[in-house]
Order: sequence, then C-alpha cells, then structure tokens
Amino acid sequence: MRFLRRFLVFCICITVLPLAASLGYARLWVEPEPQRLGAAIIVLSGPGAEQSGIEGETLERVERGIALFEAGMAPRLIMTGGAPFGRSAAELMRDYALEQGVPPDRVSVETASRSTLQNAEFVARMGPGLKQAPVLIVTHRYHLLRSLASFRWGGFTDIRPAAPDSPSVPLHRSALMEAIKWPVNVVRGGVGRVAFALGAAPETVDPFLQ
Repeated sequence: MRFLRRFLVFCICITVLPLAASLGYARLWVEPEPQRLGAAIIVLSGPGAEQSGIEGETLERVERGIALFEAGMAPRLIMTGGAPFGRSAAELMRDYALEQGVPPDRVSVETASRSTLQNAEFVARMGPGLKQAPVLIVTHRYHLLRSLASFRWGGFTDIRPAAPDSPSVPLHRSALMEAIKWPVNVVRGGVGRVAFALGAAPETVDPFLQ
C-alpha cells in the first residue's frame, strides 16, 4: 500500500508540476519588443495540417511566421513538421507562405519530424552554425515552454519565442496533452542524448524521439 501511495504521488508530480509550469509560463509570458535577429524564423506545425491544406493552429502559426518575416525579423523561414501519409505539414505550410508572396528561396522545409524533439533535432541538421545562430520559434503559448526546452535540448543557444495567440486565449483544451507529453519528452530526450553521446547512429535514435 505504501508503494502504491508513493507511486501515485510520483505520477501526480511528473504531470501536475510540468502542467502548472507550462500554463503559468503561457499566462505570464510577455513577448519581447521586436528586433532583427538574423538567422531564421522556425515555425512548428500543429493541429490543423490536413492533406487539403492548413487551418486552425497550424495556419495561425504560419501567418505569424510570415508577419515576422515581412517585418524583417529574419531573412529565412523554416517550416517543420512531418506527416503520417501524403504530403508533410511543412510542405503545406511552405505552399501557403508562397501563396502569400514569400519568395521561394526564403522558405526551407523539414519534413520528417513527428514530435517537438524531432523538430529540434532535425532542424539543427539543416545547416552548419544554425544551432548557434539567433532564431525565433513560433508556436502557441501552451506549447512554448516545452518547445523552448526541446530546442535547448537540441543544442540551440539563442532562442526567442513568438506566439500567434494572446494571453486571453483559453488554454484548458491543450492542458491535458501537455501534462502527458512533458514526462514522455524528458524520458525520450534523456535517453536519446545519452545514446548520441555514446556514438549511436542517428537512424537508430531518431525513431525513439517520436
């Protein structure tokens, strides 16, 4: 019985504490004054990427990324997100950006990732020096803290978050999923980093990060 109680307390801690941190960060975070960064605006895919196009949260993120690009925050957009079948979310996001007038040579895509950890790891491989360059990460407020942690885990050292939604947007819809994904990310990220340090091949580690 004592073991069961301790186990229940442990389960509560690893879900409630990250959830509280994410929601608190989302509510209290204030976006910094805009300034030119220099390297890239990285837009993370989310709900709303369908084979027919993008909508919902993914569309909101892309539109925010385009607005930052047009404001001169960085000279390059990187769309990141895979798909279980058909065209990737990143390709659909790029198509929308091109329709809005973004030059083709200013949009890059990462089409294989299926998780935030993979977003970070796969984007880091897109060019030498990208991890050390200043970048913007565009995603919704409820996802900001885990995204920042994931990109720090991926080796990015100069990150500025940007969100398409305001503090007044309800966060309860996504709260449960964040509570589940935080501990999963911690385990996968920790094991993955140890495996990389021991010399494991990327093709062996990458599926575990999903």
